[in-house]
Amino acid sequence: MELMTTKKINDSLYQISEHISDQVKIEMYLVVGEKKAALIDTGYGLSGNLDKVIKEITDKPVICLITHCDPDHAGGAALFDDIHMSEKDQVLMDNGSLEPIGRLGTASATPGNEERAAYFKKHMVKAKSFEYKNIKDGEVFDLGGKSLIAISFPGHTEGSMCFWNKAENYCLVGDAVANIHSPVLFFKKCRPLIDYKENLKVFMEKVGDNCHFYTGHNEDELPHALIPEIFILCDEILSGNTEADEPYSPPFLRKPDENAGIKDKMKAKVIAKVVSEKELGDAIPMEHKHPGFTATVKYNANKIR
Repeated sequence: MELMTTKKINDSLYQISEHISDQVKIEMYLVVGEKKAALIDTGYGLSGNLDKVIKEITDKPVICLITHCDPDHAGGAALFDDIHMSEKDQVLMDNGSLEPIGRLGTASATPGNEERAAYFKKHMVKAKSFEYKNIKDGEVFDLGGKSLIAISFPGHTEGSMCFWNKAENYCLVGDAVANIHSPVLFFKKCRPLIDYKENLKVFMEKVGDNCHFYTGHNEDELPHALIPEIFILCDEILSGNTEADEPYSPPFLRKPDENAGIKDKMKAKVIAKVVSEKELGDAIPMEHKHPGFTATVKYNANKIR
């Protein structure tokens, strides 16, 4: 089983991937300065050895910067002592976002993932919470020769933060801008679409059109053409041009593989029901597309304005 892999992006920036299954992996980032290193996000924490992986890269002290308190970004944070996160996402932790059974369910519900799920169950980070210092918009984290500037970007969650290396022109954005090629705004915790659009505008004015963005769900940086496309898509939705939009089915609501056993099918059904009630409520997930665009926008039809 391949559980954790690393890739060097440049002399001081590393991408660390947590492999949940053969198809699904979560991306984290390590920025190494002269005095200390900053870990941006911690994945689901299922392998339980992220701290050891980092020690293979650097022996410098590590600060942990959380983009937002979703389980796939903050699940492994309890492995570290010096954690920073926006207190605006405390409500997610209070509502059980880091519950071990929920994080493990992601792996357990994947057909053919039994061996990996058994390993995760034994070795995963089981903490439901962690102590942290509040991050303020504009706060600078000096790593010695490298600095990261915290930028608040409410949208995907109320407390979403991005971490900008201005000198090297890249920004680690979690799910704030987009995950793979789409903003994810359909959960009940998300801000209305119109807020996301305005906050994206402010964010882009700050970092510039040529900034390189790295997300938690894409091994490669986001294409520069994606941002103009997202603005157009948001404007179309806000103007009511949504006749062709299709209901979007989040992964936790999708039916298991036809070849899955009865136990796997029942487990997937229970997980879908519980997670749907908790994460969606009365939200109506929709996806807006445009011919020829790479970007799409996944939004809540009940929460546009």
